[in-house]
Amino acid sequence: MKLHLRLITWTQIPISLNAVNTDVILPWTSFNLQSLTSSSNVMPSKRQVRRTTPKHRPRSTCKTICLAFVVLLALTLALFFLLYLHPYHRALAHELSYFSELQRLDKLESQWLDRPDYLPNSPRKPPAYNNRTLPLIHDIPQLSSWDFQEQMDLHADGTSRHHEREAWVYFGGTPRRYGLMDRISAFQRPNGSCVDAEEICAAYNEGFNAVIERFHVDRGVHHGGKRTSSAFFAFADCDVSPLMCDNTNQRPVSLLHMKTIQPCRADYDTEVKWACGMRYTSVRLPLRRMPFKKTQTIAGCVVPVFPSALEQLHAMLAWDGSIEALAAFEEGSDYVDVVEALPDVGDVEEDDR
Repeated sequence: MKLHLRLITWTQIPISLNAVNTDVILPWTSFNLQSLTSSSNVMPSKRQVRRTTPKHRPRSTCKTICLAFVVLLALTLALFFLLYLHPYHRALAHELSYFSELQRLDKLESQWLDRPDYLPNSPRKPPAYNNRTLPLIHDIPQLSSWDFQEQMDLHADGTSRHHEREAWVYFGGTPRRYGLMDRISAFQRPNGSCVDAEEICAAYNEGFNAVIERFHVDRGVHHGGKRTSSAFFAFADCDVSPLMCDNTNQRPVSLLHMKTIQPCRADYDTEVKWACGMRYTSVRLPLRRMPFKKTQTIAGCVVPVFPSALEQLHAMLAWDGSIEALAAFEEGSDYVDVVEALPDVGDVEEDDR
């Protein structure tokens, strides 16, 4: 008896996925069928559903917005510190140190002059003038950034506390060091404020000192004629007080003329308190032209000569009406700027004097 064996391949067996019994299946087909049936019947997990459900998408958007806000706030605070707080405290600390040193030297000077005869070496002798901190301009008040309004008898709004007031304020300094942080900072760096060339800065600093020395000797009678202006003088060193120069928008070298104008208000309490208008005239130096012409004889010929820094300053500071002539001469230019501060017009009574 012969046995006939016939190999049956898996392709010859009809397979229906819908009616298949996975318990009775050929070994070589069990893996494929179970994988197919399991993949079609298993549901996604809750974690997978949460990742794809639209209602959970705003959570990631909120996190992104909060993170962006925190980064933006950190950058803003960093810029505020670098460009405002740090320059402000640096300038204020330098100015406080400067005026504290001047007060210390004045105290040593007064103690040394009033020392008793039986203590010739006590107190300590003050340092020589070549080895001490000296003001930029001598013998006139130096303004500071925290009390210049009190020094100039001004109200907080810029009006005057006197009905007759005139003053010249000189803004000087040494050549400025330009840097990226200095350009974008809110307050300039101490020790370097003059925007002109070094020789121009030095010439006007020396010229203003020379004018003040002349006015201290018989009001300048023996130095170019008697002074007719009744204005008093003060100065601000922008190397020392950059906060004041920035707040008043002054760049060395320059002059600021202050004069009271009408209207005025008088408050009568225990004493008369004035509040008068004030005209501020800012003059940039050096001037390109002057209201007068200076001539000089050279080789028998009279030729025009541009006035020096000392001559420019003396012509403006010595005579009444010089600022009005200069303002009219430089009308429309950026070398002369006029600003007026007026009291409240609602309570103003015109001064009939």
